[in-house]
Amino acid sequence: MKLSFIVFFFFFSVMLFSQKTNISGRISGFKDGTEVFLGDLEIGDVIQKSKIKNNKFTFQNPSTYESKKLYLDIKEDTTYYSMFFYIDNKSVTISGDKKDFPEKILVSGSKSYDENKLFEKGYEKLQNKWDSINNLIGEKSNDSLKYKKEEIDFDRLNRSNIDRQIDIFKISYIKSQPNTYRSVMELFYLKDKIGKEEVGKLYTLLDDKLKQTDDGKAIKVYLELEKVLQEGDYFEDFQAKDSNGIPHKLSDYKGKYILLDFIQTYCYACILSNDDLKKIDDKYKDVVQIVTFCGDKTEKTWKEGYMEHKIKWVSLWNGEGIGGRISQLYGTDGTPTFILINPDGKIIKKEFGYSEGKLDAILQELINKK
Repeated sequence: MKLSFIVFFFFFSVMLFSQKTNISGRISGFKDGTEVFLGDLEIGDVIQKSKIKNNKFTFQNPSTYESKKLYLDIKEDTTYYSMFFYIDNKSVTISGDKKDFPEKILVSGSKSYDENKLFEKGYEKLQNKWDSINNLIGEKSNDSLKYKKEEIDFDRLNRSNIDRQIDIFKISYIKSQPNTYRSVMELFYLKDKIGKEEVGKLYTLLDDKLKQTDDGKAIKVYLELEKVLQEGDYFEDFQAKDSNGIPHKLSDYKGKYILLDFIQTYCYACILSNDDLKKIDDKYKDVVQIVTFCGDKTEKTWKEGYMEHKIKWVSLWNGEGIGGRISQLYGTDGTPTFILINPDGKIIKKEFGYSEGKLDAILQELINKK
């Protein structure tokens, strides 16, 4: 009996070991001891650390069955060399030289990476045009004496036309190759432009593994959602926990204005908005309750961000992420998104993105009227 158990344990251990895959780096130009960081973009945080030795470094591949979008940072003194890449559950090799970052670094062994490169190649020329026009708009907007508003508006129209062409390409790609990780990701982000009926048809074409990815689960939530709340609708209650594990309901704060703040702790615009929210919390504390709902994938990332940004108002998390039911119910296509609810429970304002002083101006006008 003991011998049988030992034999079973040996073969089970060999099988587990054989399933482990690595991310191997072969990057020249950095001295031994240089730090290398592997981050998960869905989490927004570093998940593994390594150091270069003889131009090499190694990470354990964090992907089990699904594709992942990761980032690699190599820190040399105060300079970071960074790149993004897709992996699946196969061993991957990253190779090149310091001067190759980020565009010429080679990634081999990842089917997801190859699929993504081919996908982006398909609209590369359009993207280059978009980037050029976007840069031009920025330059002209900063010199309003030299450039007329009509000229800038014409450039914006051209940019919008290119946006539509890029979307047409992406939707065509999704329909022709639905069973790729990039197709699932784009299907979720383009869902409103494609329409629920067509998204439902494309969802049925996905294999089970892709349905279990974060974007696959988010598409399922979207298809099951009866409506997205708009200005004029009454809020829908939900429950989530604070950093002490205490559950809160949104309805706990009915009777005040509620400023519902959808964020991710590593979102740069969300970080910028914190100073405004602190001022609002101090200025309107008696009549406005800020409730932050964090879409971080892990509790650890949320709590670390909560402590780092010294948030004093209510901050809630439930692990759903930005593709979960609550975020989709309130129509948050990106972060930050601010939903202002009046004391009667009616949504009176939806504000996407952050603009310094804008939230305070909205609240000041409302409260002065009252």
